Amino acid sequence: MPLTPAPDSNLITAASTHPGETGKNNEDRYALLFFRAPGGEPVTAAIVCDGVGGHNAGEVASDLAVRIIGEHLAQSDGHDYPLVFRDAVSAASWRIAELADQDNQHRGMATTCAIAVVHGRRLYVAYVGDSRLYLYRHAADAFRQVSVDHTWLQAAVEYGLIKPEDMATHPNQHVLLRHLGGKTETQADL
Repeated sequence: MPLTPAPDSNLITAASTHPGETGKNNEDRYALLFFRAPGGEPVTAAIVCDGVGGHNAGEVASDLAVRIIGEHLAQSDGHDYPLVFRDAVSAASWRIAELADQDNQHRGMATTCAIAVVHGRRLYVAYVGDSRLYLYRHAADAFRQVSVDHTWLQAAVEYGLIKPEDMATHPNQHVLLRHLGGKTETQADL
């Protein structure tokens, strides 16, 4: 039995987007989705996708990814989110690549993705690229990053090739190692 759409969440939710640099096309897309699980538990899902800058139709890729991932979540029964995330990310990535191959205006389009689902009192996350997920603890008034960027810079720091303090000025700071829209299988970290 799939999740049932709900009119609101048991959590305080908000969403906004900003294009960033002046004159830059806003390629961000997001969705906040509310459900009830078959057992009645509340389910809140947040999906954020950011079209890859410098590529054609990044906003098309991010919009498509949000819609496909949202559809997969809505069709799930709430019992195996890691499997739902894997299937949804893979389906979105393949669909983006397929559309990019069919239309020259969309050639090269891609997006990053971050997904968070709160089912009852459990948090499930998945991410691809450098769209980040943070956990906020109200009692401690502190944010903790729970995702790891899939970037050249992050990998270089992990392998000791560069120091963390050199990341902000490094010429490879925008090089992604993973994104949705490629011709190979896209794996989300969970």
